[in-house]
Amino acid sequence: MLIRLQEAFDPSRVQVVGIAIDRLEAVEQFIEDHPVNYPILIGDLDAVELSRRLGNRLQGLPFTVIFDHHGRRAFSQVGEITQATLDTQLQALLPKTQVPDTAANGG
Repeated sequence: MLIRLQEAFDPSRVQVVGIAIDRLEAVEQFIEDHPVNYPILIGDLDAVELSRRLGNRLQGLPFTVIFDHHGRRAFSQVGEITQATLDTQLQALLPKTQVPDTAANGG
């Protein structure tokens, strides 16, 4: 779903970023097995603390955060996010003409 989302948007408008809390070797192996079209950052304990401050108080995974164009948190959710929720959140942040139908592409 996140791969399709990144394909649907110019990265200057919407940028997906993954943050992995794991060893570099494990992340590299995962990306080799499951390629993505967006950056994956390696987080440490500071990333875990940032996650908590952004709303992930129980430190659950996955954890999704959407920021607006000013860098302010617009939405966060612990657990798997649905296409419908993602579309709703993006429609609230972007003009309708800029939100492609990512669900039509299998999502």
